Amino acid sequence: RGSCAPSTGSCAPVTEPGRVAMSSMRPPRGAVLLNSREMEDMEEQNVTPRLAPNLPPWIIPLVLLCSFFVLLLLRPPWAGMNIAANAVTQRWSQQGSQKSNHTDERPATPQCVNCDPCPGQGECLELVDEFFRTAPKGSLGLYRTYQRPLEGGDCPQCDLSKDFEALRKRCDVYDNAMAVIYLTKRGQTDAAQQILDIFLHLLYPTDFTNIYPEELYRGLPSGRTLTLLAASYECDTDVTAGTYQEPQVMDGAVDSGNNAWVAIAFAHFAAATGKGCYRTAAEDILRAISIAGSCADELDGYLARLPPNRGNQRSVEHNIDIYALAGMLGQWKLQERAGRFVQSMYGKNQDYPQAYNVGTVGSQRCGPTSTAEDGIPADGQFWNVLAHAEPDPDRVGKSVSWLIYSDSIWEYDKDFLSKLDPAPMLHGVRFTSKGFGIQWEETAGAVIALSHFLAFRSEGSEDSFKEQLQRRLTASLLSLRTLLKTYGAVPASVRGGNGEAYNAHNPYSPYPGGSDTGMRFPYLRMIHVASTAWTGLALMSRTTATDPVWSGANPMQLSGRLPADDFYCLPQQQEPDSSITDKACMWK
Repeated sequence: RGSCAPSTGSCAPVTEPGRVAMSSMRPPRGAVLLNSREMEDMEEQNVTPRLAPNLPPWIIPLVLLCSFFVLLLLRPPWAGMNIAANAVTQRWSQQGSQKSNHTDERPATPQCVNCDPCPGQGECLELVDEFFRTAPKGSLGLYRTYQRPLEGGDCPQCDLSKDFEALRKRCDVYDNAMAVIYLTKRGQTDAAQQILDIFLHLLYPTDFTNIYPEELYRGLPSGRTLTLLAASYECDTDVTAGTYQEPQVMDGAVDSGNNAWVAIAFAHFAAATGKGCYRTAAEDILRAISIAGSCADELDGYLARLPPNRGNQRSVEHNIDIYALAGMLGQWKLQERAGRFVQSMYGKNQDYPQAYNVGTVGSQRCGPTSTAEDGIPADGQFWNVLAHAEPDPDRVGKSVSWLIYSDSIWEYDKDFLSKLDPAPMLHGVRFTSKGFGIQWEETAGAVIALSHFLAFRSEGSEDSFKEQLQRRLTASLLSLRTLLKTYGAVPASVRGGNGEAYNAHNPYSPYPGGSDTGMRFPYLRMIHVASTAWTGLALMSRTTATDPVWSGANPMQLSGRLPADDFYCLPQQQEPDSSITDKACMWK
């Protein structure tokens, strides 16, 4: 008989109590075997037999100590470390190649190194004006989101022509809305109105034949029926309202944030020109968002993705956009709903307790679960400051303090592809805390937010806090002005490499495939409408460290009063058979 270990099924002989199993008497390797006569002689002499050669008693501790030091020498450098936390350190431990965006040349304090900026506000804004005067549009009449590719580098995956051929077809409504706001602020209202009139054509259908009822909104302030805008249209096709499919549409997602920005552009234009019809369009868009997107749980807010491809997620950025729009239009209850959601996102990411989390997800409408998958979004922090969506001054102060002292959002990129000698090392903002590389639209937005905070909301702050904030501002402004002088516009990223390089996911490569957003897509090295428009607004706000700050450059606050509603610019319609109505919704 034998006993078997249940976990292994191995068996060993059973022995009587006090006896040792024979198998355990096998001598260790290297032992000296003694015969029975030698054993008896030793017992008579009271000598303990040795089963091993005669070794000094200190040899075993010495062997153990030496083994420890050998293991220490062989220990890999990353052993026992938090890889995610170490990523920030790794950004600056890059190989010492001159052709690298990340180098060990990071300044001790925020600054733009070897920068050559446009000289002053007048000269800088003239470059932006010239860009929008000459930037090509598609036959649809909207600006192409990406205007031209820059040199992508010298590598097999650096040619940007294929990526640009696809991206040049995009006419994004958000980018064009930002262009409208810039043109309006510069007094170029005819150019702004041309774009807004195209938006009106895409918002108000006159033929409802192939539009689903859930895509139609009525019961609006204008009395018209409206369809919300897709994210991006094909620039060179004839598109009608209510179209969300290829080939007329490049991105059929109906996002509440994109539509809110279009409505913000309508509101700025109406305030600047006194044309009330454009205010009415803004009010119609806000009401449609509230009909389709309102959430009624304890977090409130609005959905990020609306019909026809409705999602369950809520975005802090989209709710900031809606908050700003509702405030411009005096819709205080709708603004409060958006504000409650924004405020509820404070500290929801345990890794960043002084930041506003990206949003919530879930398997049902208005999913309640906070997600940290995409990191902390830069726009969710800086646009929050611009919109004044957080009423708690303590939270605002802590958030801004984290923003200016932490390196989680800030980045340095060396623009060695600019051919400037020496190459400028630029300072700016990443798209999210999980991203790599500067995204220049976000950087310009950060400049406006920090400029306005320093000028209007920093009273009583410590001098060291203001000095650090000013250093961030100055370095970022110099970087934007250097890009504007170098390229005559602002690219989305200065990092080389194409989409295939990005798919290799090596952000430390000299040509990594643009700036990684941390959200599974990059911005490539191409001249970008939104980045240029935001830069223009940033330079209107403040161009140098000694300039006074102009509050009117804040795109999330209205300067001037809105005129009364008017309807002359809206098309005449017959009422559709059915549509979304506001009867069962929470917008009131």
